[in-house]
Amino acid sequence: MKVGSYAYGPSKKPHTAKCGDADPCIIFIAFENPVDAFAINANK
Repeated sequence: MKVGSYAYGPSKKPHTAKCGDADPCIIFIAFENPVDAFAINANK
């Protein structure tokens, strides 16, 4: 993704994020309503 762009993740689906190269990156997650979020182990 380029600076200033964004991604949308539909609810009730697993999501992941990672930096694409060695440069630092920031991920900001915002929700419009309260959520029940929990981590999953994707390496299983």
